[in-house]
Amino acid sequence: MIRRTSVKTYLRRYNARVAAAPRWRRMEILLRDTLVELGHEVLEQEWEAEGGEARGDSAFAILPHATRRERPDADLFFKEMHLAGLFTVDVDGWGVEHSAVRRGIDFESVDAEAAIARVAVLRKRIIAANLSRLPQPEGGEAPSPGYFLLPLQRQGDSVITDHSPISVVAMLDAVSDWAERRRRRVAVKLHPFSHDDPGVIEAVERRTRSSSCVSLVRGNIHALLAAAHGVFVINSSSGFEALLHARPVATFGDCDYARVTFAATAATIDDAAAWCDAYGPRQRARTAQFVDWYLSRHGYYVGDDDLAATGERLRGYLAAVVPS
Repeated sequence: MIRRTSVKTYLRRYNARVAAAPRWRRMEILLRDTLVELGHEVLEQEWEAEGGEARGDSAFAILPHATRRERPDADLFFKEMHLAGLFTVDVDGWGVEHSAVRRGIDFESVDAEAAIARVAVLRKRIIAANLSRLPQPEGGEAPSPGYFLLPLQRQGDSVITDHSPISVVAMLDAVSDWAERRRRRVAVKLHPFSHDDPGVIEAVERRTRSSSCVSLVRGNIHALLAAAHGVFVINSSSGFEALLHARPVATFGDCDYARVTFAATAATIDDAAAWCDAYGPRQRARTAQFVDWYLSRHGYYVGDDDLAATGERLRGYLAAVVPS
């Protein structure tokens, strides 16, 4: 007889008009149905932004968009990462707080040629469908090739406040100063929700208003990445998307894809640019290995047709971490 564990899954409550809501619901259903198949009783409850959570007599709690550092009372955490429909599930959290990232990973055991082919197929599918975690304009033009793309983030985002030694504006100023000094072109892209960051908008206007090297772009992220010579980010999901496009990436903050990027600081932008300049087939193969590992071994991609295989991997993981 299977002893049932009451598992409460707190579901993030999305407005139906929010683009990400169907993707989150697909993952929530996959989690719920897999736990039920394993013999657990699952109690779902909408996530509340305010007020306490009453888990009752539940023996196990699963929370969205949280980590053990923030919520030591919970047992498992899940979040959409980097690509639309790509989730991670972990006992410690997400991003750099994911337990696998903390203990080290072996992505280079992935066959490089097979990884390059699989990543190319996914890239083609994502570009054709204009998929990104955040809404992107259709079409749009990129500057002439040869620029460094600088996708900005929101200053109050937890990946900045918790995992970056540099602020968004300080990053913008450092890269802009370097571009003016070295006469290298930088294309700055505001975050889609930058209307909440008037300080960032003002800084971008100040740096691009009369510059011949630093310009503001508003195009589709995939078109911009495809034409970029290199990408400078703090720890944005746009950096992971750049890896999908086989572009060299320099990261100025901590992130879970840092192993295949140049770890930059405001003082080493020359070195970061030189690394991008020298980026070649070996680095592209290693990047493809990492992206393939992330998609097929680390994360759970519910935007794929092969959802059965994703579910089988999730089943094995939940069977190991959820007590029965």
